[in-house]
Amino acid sequence: MSRYNSSSDTAGAFTFIILAIGGFLTWEFSQLANLPWDVGAKVFGFCLLSLVLAGAARYLFGQSNSAIAIWPLFLLGVYWSFFPAFNYWGGLTEDSVLRYVAEEPWYTLWYVKALISVAIVVGGYWLDSKLNEWF
Repeated sequence: MSRYNSSSDTAGAFTFIILAIGGFLTWEFSQLANLPWDVGAKVFGFCLLSLVLAGAARYLFGQSNSAIAIWPLFLLGVYWSFFPAFNYWGGLTEDSVLRYVAEEPWYTLWYVKALISVAIVVGGYWLDSKLNEWF
């Protein structure tokens, strides 16, 4: 008789395959976005979390017209997911003498991120209300 259960072997193999696919997708995303692996993993992970939360909210609230519109919140979650990438991309810039100097570009400033976040939510719900009136 075997010491190990075959169902635990299957679960272990399935877990390994899922982790390998997730790691490969994270690496490909990091290469595509020109990010280091750790920053790409944060961005990819937060995007997946945003997708899962949007799916859970859609499942909980249903698909009726009276349900809360979640797509502006989903867009906000995806935008917030890219904060580590914005901070990485804005880390070093090249000046006129070809030296690297540390300066903060406009898209890494906290008040710009807050203003864009408010614009996404307000504009999204405004657009959603207009679409509900028309259709």
